[in-house]
Amino acid sequence: MSAQRLALLFLSAAAAALFASCAAGPPPRDIAEARLALQDAKNAAADQRAPREYDASVAHFNVAQSVWSNQKDPLLSAHWARMA
Repeated sequence: MSAQRLALLFLSAAAAALFASCAAGPPPRDIAEARLALQDAKNAAADQRAPREYDASVAHFNVAQSVWSNQKDPLLSAHWARMA
């Protein structure tokens, strides 16, 4: 196999890996909306007035982010974000 052919094969594999890593797209909109809702709740002192409910929402939000970061599953991460 010639060096030129080997280089072309390597570049093709690298391009395929790059496109596959970008195929998941941005996180679901539900995650951004949950983040804003949690900020609004904290600004309204929900972490002091309703700590159990606030902590549960934060935990659900963290699961949504974790699912998106690790699995890139838009449906499951959106589900957990809506639970937050």
